[in-house]
Amino acid sequence: MLCIDVKRGLVMERVLQCTGEVVFNGQLYDNKIMKSIVENIKHKLISSGKLKGNSVVAVYLDRGVELLASVCALFEMNITFLLINKEIPTSRLEYMLDKAKVDIVISSYGQEHDFLDIEVINVGTIDNLIKHNYLGSVEFCYTSNEIAYVIFTSGSTGMPKAVQVRKSGLINFIQSVPKLTSIDSNTIIGCFTNSTFDIFILESIAALYSGARVVMGDDETCDNVKLLAQCIVNNKINTLQFTPSRLRMIHKVDPHFECLKKVKVLLIGGESFPEELLKDLQKNTTAKLFNMYGPTETTIWSTISELTNKESVDIGVPIKDTDVYIVNMESLESDTLIVIEKESDEIGEICIAGKGLAAGYINDPEQTNRLFISKKINGKITRLYRTGDLGKYGNNGEMLCLGRIDNQIKYSGHRIELEEIEAHINQIEGIYGCAVGFSDKYNKICAFMIKSSEEHFLTEDVIKQLLLKTMPQYMCPSLCMFVNDLIYTSSGKVDRKSMVQKYAENEQYVQPNIAGDGDKIDIESQLIQLFATITGEKDVDLLTQLEGKINSIQYVNLIVELEELFEMEFEDDKLSMLEFKTVGDIADYLRNFKE
Repeated sequence: MLCIDVKRGLVMERVLQCTGEVVFNGQLYDNKIMKSIVENIKHKLISSGKLKGNSVVAVYLDRGVELLASVCALFEMNITFLLINKEIPTSRLEYMLDKAKVDIVISSYGQEHDFLDIEVINVGTIDNLIKHNYLGSVEFCYTSNEIAYVIFTSGSTGMPKAVQVRKSGLINFIQSVPKLTSIDSNTIIGCFTNSTFDIFILESIAALYSGARVVMGDDETCDNVKLLAQCIVNNKINTLQFTPSRLRMIHKVDPHFECLKKVKVLLIGGESFPEELLKDLQKNTTAKLFNMYGPTETTIWSTISELTNKESVDIGVPIKDTDVYIVNMESLESDTLIVIEKESDEIGEICIAGKGLAAGYINDPEQTNRLFISKKINGKITRLYRTGDLGKYGNNGEMLCLGRIDNQIKYSGHRIELEEIEAHINQIEGIYGCAVGFSDKYNKICAFMIKSSEEHFLTEDVIKQLLLKTMPQYMCPSLCMFVNDLIYTSSGKVDRKSMVQKYAENEQYVQPNIAGDGDKIDIESQLIQLFATITGEKDVDLLTQLEGKINSIQYVNLIVELEELFEMEFEDDKLSMLEFKTVGDIADYLRNFKE
């Protein structure tokens, strides 16, 4: 028998029940089957004898029902989990496992990985999990573990920060956000987010415990925007959660958002929400449009604003048991905070309090104490998280997010500290200094580096290859450029903005080298010209690697432009960047098509 010795666990069992179902690769797994799979995974974990109440379990599974069921099993068992996948570089993965103190990894056949001394529990295939109903009693006592999951965010020290998200915060999120956004038993929600991104929790746990049907996309569907659009239509998905970047990708291949015509609820977050995108969605869909705001440290989303009939973007109102303040920045240095009133047009820092606040960062008291602060507000000591976002109130009293105070950016839905990228670059032998900035014009991360004159082997491509061994691809700069010196402000700080404007957005530096023949320009030259224009890269040729040179949005843009230029249509499977390694590979495809 299972024994529970924590009131929190008893409350959770009464309030939250997994009543949803899953569709994966066209197969429906109804609620009865899902519950059976979840129970079987619990039994496997407990009967292994390796699981302890204070265990931290990493889930290393491909997208599929096993992944969703494993997360549900750990959630119900009050066991802390960490979601990882094969896209994470080995060195970074090892750091994450060690930092989070992972003692067990859930994996499956065909997904083997060397986890060094960490115990691995194989959950088996989905067929076996459905086929076998494990009977008998296994004793397992829950502990007072308050951490639901550990998730890593980019850190300014060069290594990612391990955020400990509380169980109480996650339960509050599950009980609040679905109600505010109409996620219930009539919902068919798409699950297309990378599992290491915290908004995956909304599409998985929150949806399943709200009675929704979760349509989970496989890797191919998530990476191919046309297949993604088809999946939305074919499965009659009526609720979606997307970043603005992904919506822009869809817009490139589906300008009128035809695939969203039946969507009733569209949740948008993870990045700044452009007003022109809002207008396009209002014009071309009938969906309720919600802007979602909140950092990882306050449990996924902290505020929600319905923008369906609004002309501008705001971040709305806090979810249940959450308070959001715009704070006078000078008062942050004192014991008592000055909260900016709605009638004021003063700009301050957005600070968040309430149940959603994480416990802090693992083994990093300095960062925890710097960002999770306890200050007096209206005479009461309150624990808050400093978001690092600038905020103010609009003319109608709406709360607005104006961007970052520091050098953190939101890119393709991911929160990235530019200093972390710099720290990785500075560790490369032969690099004497660097600055990393972001080009809004070309939507790309740019690295400017000073190298030793003796390091002849150190090319821009070598830099990218080295960086990809230690960081995810989305963090790797699209532009790596060697410069003679960095640009500094009058106060002696590196001027990232000026570096970007001078080197990444100046036509003198981004003009591509094209070998043309008068008015007779061949396929290769047109392709190179277009590639350089879209990416802002210089010195583009047929050997130019796509990896690190072009991001997913730019790639879709390139394909659409090529289709119009050559009056042809790429095959659906070619909409994934993995199909081409170099610019020359795309040229070969175009040439074969023309022939």
